[in-house]
Amino acid sequence: MVMYDKKYGKHNNKDKKDRKNHKDKNDVILNLPNSLTALRIVLAPIFMILLLNNEYVAAFAVVLVASITDFLDGQIARRFNMQTHLGRILDPIADKILIFFAIVSLLIKFNFPLWVGIIILSRDIIILLGGLIFLHRKKQKFLVPNIFGKVSTVFQLTMVAVFIVASVKGYYALWIDVLIYLTVTITLLSGIIYIFQGYNILFGRSESDKS
Repeated sequence: MVMYDKKYGKHNNKDKKDRKNHKDKNDVILNLPNSLTALRIVLAPIFMILLLNNEYVAAFAVVLVASITDFLDGQIARRFNMQTHLGRILDPIADKILIFFAIVSLLIKFNFPLWVGIIILSRDIIILLGGLIFLHRKKQKFLVPNIFGKVSTVFQLTMVAVFIVASVKGYYALWIDVLIYLTVTITLLSGIIYIFQGYNILFGRSESDKS
């Protein structure tokens, strides 16, 4: 049976069903990817407690598990078409919560460079505040994560894990400083890109304005 819709024109029942299924998937809250993202949020304070109580092996394991969930949630969501509006919002927030607890823990427990912590945490706070403004002004749109944002998260978590091991073992090497400087550089680049993306969407002229 052929249906007619003023907006979409002629379409069959299958098209209508596909659109409904897509909407239903976006309405799902506790699917597997979102559960992995929520787990990452729960692991963040657990990591801090373990590290501050000298449970270094357990803290390192928590960082490793959290890093794996960061990789798996996005892969599973894309591979099995399980992406949701909640997941798009929650995933970057979970990353920033994890990094926040990790950096603060390193600043308290070890001789972690204060200037590095300030740069990383300031960048995340600025992006989170900008995200709140973005959601308020453009609720129907989402910032597309840039490659530097994804890479910076990987570098930040790697830096945290390496710094824990190096501090506990009393080990130092030049490549650790290189890793820190590289992490800071990528973090700053990703922050600048996100700021420009958000500004262009919020204040840039739409196609209809240009015509």
